[in-house]
Amino acid sequence: PLGKRLLVVSDPGIAAAGILQQVLDVLGPAVAHVETFTEVEPNPSIETVDRAAAIYRRGGGDCLVAVGGGSAMDVAKVVAVLVTHGGGVLDYEGIGKVPGPTVPVICIPTTAGTGSEVTQFTVITDRARPFKLTVGSPYVVPTAAVCDPHLTLSMPQPLTAATGMDALTHGIECYINTVANPLAKTLALEAIRLIGRYLRTAYATGRNLEARYHMLLASTMAAMAFTRTRLGNVHAMSHPLGAHFDVPHGVAN
Repeated sequence: PLGKRLLVVSDPGIAAAGILQQVLDVLGPAVAHVETFTEVEPNPSIETVDRAAAIYRRGGGDCLVAVGGGSAMDVAKVVAVLVTHGGGVLDYEGIGKVPGPTVPVICIPTTAGTGSEVTQFTVITDRARPFKLTVGSPYVVPTAAVCDPHLTLSMPQPLTAATGMDALTHGIECYINTVANPLAKTLALEAIRLIGRYLRTAYATGRNLEARYHMLLASTMAAMAFTRTRLGNVHAMSHPLGAHFDVPHGVAN
C-alpha cells in the first residue's frame, strides 16, 4: 500500500528518541518524497489534525504513515478522512459518517497500549467544548500495521505503565461487554493473560524484548477485540478526564 509521496505523522518525543529517523531511513529509498509532521500532542486536538491535513495537501501526498502512540495514529487516520472526502473533523463525529475508503494509512506503533493500528475508531479532542469526540467507521481502519517490539524498547516507565493499563482496560471491558462475541472474547482474554504476565517485567526491565513483544501483541489483540464490541464505563469516564484536564488516557483508565 506504500505510496510515492508520504506524510509521516509523529510526535516530538518519537523524533527526539531517534525512532522517527529509523523509520525514515527505511522509507527514504522506497519513495519519491517524504514530509514529516511531528507536532502531535497527547489528547490531540482538531487544530492539530487541520495543520497536518494542510501539510499533506500542500505536498500532494498519496499515503500517510503514522509513527508513535495512539495520538499520532489517530491524527493520521482522521487526516486521511479529511484529505479524501473534504470537510472538517466535526463533519465526521460519531459512527458511520465516513462515506467511503480513504487514502492509505500505515501505522507503526511505538507503544503497547491503544491498538489504534487495527481499530475503526479515532479519538480527537475538541478544545472548544471541551470534549473528546470519536470518528468511527470501518473505513478508518488502517491499511496496514507494522508492529515491531524493538520500537517500544525505549518507552519510559510511566508511559509503559499507562499504555499497558490502557491495553488491559481494553481487554477487560471487551470481555465483560454484553455484546462481546466468542471470537472477540477469546482475543480479549488472551490479551489480559499476556498483560498480567508481562507488563510488570516490561516496566521493570524496559529492554526485555520478550516482555515488549508480548505486550505489543497483547495490545494489538485487545484492540482487534474491542473494535468489534466497543468498550465500557471506564473509557466513558476517562475521556472527560482527558478532555477537561489533559490527563494521559492510560492514566485516566
